Amino acid sequence: MTASDEPDWLQPDSTPQPGESHGMPWKILIADDEPDIHTVTRLALGRLTFKQRPIRLLSAYSAAQAFDVLSNEPDVALIFLDVVMESEDAGLILAQRIRTELRNPFVRIVLRTGQPGVAKEQRVIVEYDINDYKEKTELTTQKLITATIASLRAYEAIWQVERGRQGLSCILRDAVNLHRYRSRRELAVGVLDEISRVLGTDIDGVWCTRDILCSPDMPLHVDAATGAMLGSVETDIAPATPAFELLWGAFSRRGHRLAGPDYVLYLHSNGQQECAVYFTAHRPLLDVEIELLAVLATQVTAALDNAWLYTNLVRENSERKQAEAALRKHAEEVFDLYNNAPCGYHSLDADGCIVDMNQTELGWLGYRRNEVVDRLALADLLDEADRPCLLANLQQLQQGQSSVEAEYRFHRKDGSIFPVQVTTSAVRGADGTFQKTRSTVYDITERKRIDEELDRYRNHLEILVEQRTSELKLRTQELEHAHNQLLQSEKMASIGQLAAGVAHEINNPISYVISNMGTLASYIGDLLRLIGEYEAMEPGLVSHPSLQLLRAQIELDYLREDAPALLGESNEGLRRVKKIVQDLKEFSHVGDTDWQLADLHHCLDSTLNIASHELKYKATVVKEYGNLPEVECLPLELNQVFMNILVNAGQAISEQGCINIRTMCMNGEARVEIADNGSGMTSDVLKRIFDPFFTTKSVGVGTGLGLSLSYGIVQKHHGRIEVNSAPGQGTTFTVCLPLRQIHGNPDSDLQ
Repeated sequence: MTASDEPDWLQPDSTPQPGESHGMPWKILIADDEPDIHTVTRLALGRLTFKQRPIRLLSAYSAAQAFDVLSNEPDVALIFLDVVMESEDAGLILAQRIRTELRNPFVRIVLRTGQPGVAKEQRVIVEYDINDYKEKTELTTQKLITATIASLRAYEAIWQVERGRQGLSCILRDAVNLHRYRSRRELAVGVLDEISRVLGTDIDGVWCTRDILCSPDMPLHVDAATGAMLGSVETDIAPATPAFELLWGAFSRRGHRLAGPDYVLYLHSNGQQECAVYFTAHRPLLDVEIELLAVLATQVTAALDNAWLYTNLVRENSERKQAEAALRKHAEEVFDLYNNAPCGYHSLDADGCIVDMNQTELGWLGYRRNEVVDRLALADLLDEADRPCLLANLQQLQQGQSSVEAEYRFHRKDGSIFPVQVTTSAVRGADGTFQKTRSTVYDITERKRIDEELDRYRNHLEILVEQRTSELKLRTQELEHAHNQLLQSEKMASIGQLAAGVAHEINNPISYVISNMGTLASYIGDLLRLIGEYEAMEPGLVSHPSLQLLRAQIELDYLREDAPALLGESNEGLRRVKKIVQDLKEFSHVGDTDWQLADLHHCLDSTLNIASHELKYKATVVKEYGNLPEVECLPLELNQVFMNILVNAGQAISEQGCINIRTMCMNGEARVEIADNGSGMTSDVLKRIFDPFFTTKSVGVGTGLGLSLSYGIVQKHHGRIEVNSAPGQGTTFTVCLPLRQIHGNPDSDLQ
């Protein structure tokens, strides 16, 4: 029979190709003492594959050597065993040892013998657990292949049955352990280990959990992992990854994915979450192993429900204990609040007897609980004058009023009396009948005392309000006056700024007018000389009647004398205007706010020039300048000081007087004295002259800020300003300034 005549189930799965290898090889042992048998068998089976797995041939040349090989290679699927080797029954003994000593019922044993009479086929197969019996002469290549494939199929079937038995045994054995896990994470770790034990091989996998209502684009959280994926514990599997797609597919269809090489076990539970196990095995899985995974998934689902139930029970038990503890704490707090509240509480029955009273009220009264509760009526504790009010309130409550409020006087056990405010409400039964009262009591002793003090304070306050109202009116008048003065000061400041701007604008046209006047004087002189030359050279022309008439009309002789004088007076006036403008500009020092060395004499002169309109009709200014070095200062601000003092001096002189300005250097400081012989000041005025807004002048004449500002400027220069005055004897202001500022002083404005 040819290979094509064999049944389909005996045909190889594919034609072997050189170098082809799919999965782990089938191990076949050739146990024969004839080397030629080994060679022929290898030639026949060397390129054979079965179910995409190649053949790996092992050789043993004696029964003892074959036993050693089988001891080291327990997964040999098929043995071609010679009967006669080192002894006539060596093969039979080896077969018996395989089944008994090695306890290997899975390996398929095909007995081959060249001496059929030595071992009868029927007896051998029955007594020695041999799977096939062949004579060497009948094993052609095709029959050898057929025997091999049939044996491998049998081995695979037996092994799958055994794997199923082992897996089921493992599942049944570990089922109790799975149900002992009390949390999902413990169960997840245990299930990954259980899968590895059931399959008999290592796996790389993760256990993932998701909320049932989460969207498909949410990452899947990893609760546990094993193998190469162990590092992914407590991380998320992101969408658009192969593992995520397989897991989400299992969640979507709520079913397993058991087609390798990637496997997913879907685990549904009765909770609000569902789980899945994604893993890859280190070898292809058998069909029976895949079925075992489905069985294991059922067990795990039950264990997962058990874990959920246990978790819920633990949580509910914990919540119940917390609720009980909270209730106990609340009861204790309520009891503590009732007894130690800042106010008193008591309850009365329909007859007005005390049925309950908290510790606070008992403490106020000085009684113990057993002396009051169920022994005294509230009326026994009240002042006699308050008892009718209590009885009336009780009647109102019993007749349907919900609450009443009253003030009573309580008598303590020691006989002392204290006032209380009591708010009482009625407690009624389900049918609306009156049962008892509940009252809140406040000790109002302190409130009464405060009310009395408030009455006294109220009377005193009314008196103070009248006084303050009068003072406020006076202050309001002063503020209005100060406001008017401040407005005047702002106007004067604006005028000063405008004057500085005008001085700057006038300076340029005056300059070229002065220049033109000089040129004009030169031109007129030249014309007069030219006329003189004409007169000398043409005497007859000069005596001409028309020229004589014109000469008389224009008064040529007078013009010759008066024109130079007029030009001189004009130039003098322009020089005076330019000097005033220059002094006004220097006085304002617009933009010059830096500390610098300045000549105080120059500052005084420019200030006098600006203030001349205030002084020239009232006083004669006498300057007694000493030898004064340059002073480090802010010239603009010192000009304001000198201006304020000079203007005040001029205003203090009612008729023609004298102002003396004296400068000197003493003890390392510059001194400027400005004295007038005006009206002087009284001691009261002298004390307040540096106060802001203080003035003895009417509104519009003085603002009351000049000397105050001057005082501040001198202080800023680390100097001092002194005043001597008496009524009718004039006033002397002395400004003392250091020659140099102390730059390291934190109070210095040089910083």
